[in-house]
Amino acid sequence: MYKVITRLLIISLPLTQLLKAQTIFLDSSKGDDRNKGTVQSPVASFDAAMNLAASFSRKENITIKVQPELYILMDKIILFIHIF
Repeated sequence: MYKVITRLLIISLPLTQLLKAQTIFLDSSKGDDRNKGTVQSPVASFDAAMNLAASFSRKENITIKVQPELYILMDKIILFIHIF
């Protein structure tokens, strides 16, 4: 019984991490930097996406989903990639 409960807890940990994740949507042709970064109202620039990401708490994972288009960057962006 103890082994079964332990395995359930180990399996459920990644699911709790997914529940705490935030996703920001970026689309330069359909987005607007005043939007909230949702699927229905994406932001238009990396700057807006990074500002939204900075507004979230540091306890959650943040994903920025980028539509494949041409993006012109005015500043250097440093990305940290976490591999599970």
